[in-house]
Amino acid sequence: MKIERLGQAEYEGILHDLADYWGDDRTRELHHPMFVHEFRDTAFMIQMGGLTAAYLLGFVARDSRYGYVHLAAVRGSHRQRGMARALYEHFFEYCRARDVRLVKAITSPRNRFSILFHKRMGFRLFGETIEHGVPVIKNYSGRGADRVVMYRRLSD
Repeated sequence: MKIERLGQAEYEGILHDLADYWGDDRTRELHHPMFVHEFRDTAFMIQMGGLTAAYLLGFVARDSRYGYVHLAAVRGSHRQRGMARALYEHFFEYCRARDVRLVKAITSPRNRFSILFHKRMGFRLFGETIEHGVPVIKNYSGRGADRVVMYRRLSD
């Protein structure tokens, strides 16, 4: 499985096919072009059969204390092949090479699939209160937008 940097053409293809990854286009506003233009070193993809099968959009914080996975998705027809795991591992290696030892991700308390995936990847959940059976930070993304904040420490 070859992991490459995500380019403008692939980014546009992802936007066109959002429903193939997410079931609908509800995440469109989260796919900001800054991930291809300003953070292109941490926008990764896996191509299969001429299609972007999976992608990860992330960045390393300016103070270099942590890496952040903003979005990761696998096309519905390509799931259960280890692509999301491979993209995360690639991002972890990118972070380690820059002496970054902590990776952060955020999700909705209702996104059980994301929470389970991150736990299996070694992330720990952080929060102030319990909601839907998981720790959450109230109003993390604005009033009424509680989030599960997840961290993974990277070893040498």
